[in-house]
Amino acid sequence: MHSDSFFSRTPRRAILRAVLATAGLVAIAACGPSDVGAARLKSLPTGAKRADVVSTMGSGPMGSGPLASSNPTDAPRLVNGFRRQAFMANGKIIEVLWYREEPGSLEDPILRESETPVVIEADTLVGWGWKFYPQYAADNRIPDPERDRRWKDSSDKAALKSGDA
Repeated sequence: MHSDSFFSRTPRRAILRAVLATAGLVAIAACGPSDVGAARLKSLPTGAKRADVVSTMGSGPMGSGPLASSNPTDAPRLVNGFRRQAFMANGKIIEVLWYREEPGSLEDPILRESETPVVIEADTLVGWGWKFYPQYAADNRIPDPERDRRWKDSSDKAALKSGDA
């Protein structure tokens, strides 16, 4: 007896192709967006010197133009047009440069969609990207903007601790 269901009319190879295509799309979607600047940053080897890291990053979109801060105290918070944070943790100085491609200001929150962390210890690159940073931040007890959306940068974190924010 011949059934008139969808599966009996559709060749098995077509069904298999549809299932594999759907699985492929799900796998790609699960990867999520790539880090901002990954094409540029992937050339940086762990252990690269800070000067080489800054040179590879190029000139960032912050700190100049119409969004530039007129506050002179912001100068230490910028390196070559990129947001900069410095922390003392576990007896070492940790510097995080936030790579971004779109214009912005230091008042903008740090978001995965717009900035990528580049971490330097003792003048040496230890890692970069959102796959690297959350665990590194937790291990070193430094702020992670993904864990606390209210946090924008180190000055804001100090305000959160004191209860001013």
